[in-house]
Amino acid sequence: MSKLSTLGARRTVPVTYDGETIQVTFRPAAINTDWQERLQALQRSDRTGFVELLAEALISWDIVDDNGQVLEPSVDLMRRLPIDLLEEISRAIFESLAPKHPSAERSSAG
Repeated sequence: MSKLSTLGARRTVPVTYDGETIQVTFRPAAINTDWQERLQALQRSDRTGFVELLAEALISWDIVDDNGQVLEPSVDLMRRLPIDLLEEISRAIFESLAPKHPSAERSSAG
């Protein structure tokens, strides 16, 4: 049996941005119905609210500063990142959470 505390504990997804691949680790369990409702309640222009929600789910990434030190994903840092990078990160996360459909072969086999 699976323990509730371990379900959706962490998942890593690759995000390609400007020719670089960033490994983003997040908590799938953090993106639950309550999280989605808060996201939907945000005004389209509320970028700070979006960044705060994203920060709740992120654990780590391999983005480093100019000295090679890993930067932790924080609201303050994410507010300074290009918005299209944040969109790519959220897209990769949502795609990894999408239900997986059975292959066409299996479904056509009857």
